[in-house]
Parts: sequence; C-alpha cells; structure tokens
Amino acid sequence: MISEVTSSVAPSANGRDEKAWKAAEQLHVALFTEFFRYSGLLEAISVDGGPLDTYSETLIRTLADDVVRSDPDFTKRLYRQMTEF
Repeated sequence: MISEVTSSVAPSANGRDEKAWKAAEQLHVALFTEFFRYSGLLEAISVDGGPLDTYSETLIRTLADDVVRSDPDFTKRLYRQMTEF
C-alpha cells in the first residue's frame, strides 16, 4: 500500500519524491522535538512561569529544526526507508 502511494507521486527535478522527503523531514523534527522534551530541556530553560515559559515550545521546535537542517543524513535515511517499501 505504501509503495502505491509513493509510486503515484511524481519525483521532482532532482529525482526525489518531494512529499516523501517533506514527511521524512517532519518526522526527523518531531523526533528531535520529543528528544528535547524528554531530556528535560523545557524545565532547564523555564524560569518559574517567567516570560521564557511562553516561548519554550517555540524554542524547542526551533532547536529541532536547526538540528535537522544542520545534519540531513538522518532525514536521508528516513526518506530511503519510506520510499523503499
């Protein structure tokens, strides 16, 4: 069933299925977002209800985005796994 979905999407000019690539990127970001939450980073940067608490989720998501952009190798592996089935 997955192969039916991925094969029905035309590849981009670089030969990559852009929908699958975007899904792999989003999964990569979600994984790092959860890693940061689980690690206690939110608690470490929170200041007892201070102004930073309001933006802590945004900060965590931004950090995860930065990690994904700085090292796309894991995204590439996720993409390969998603498109091989």
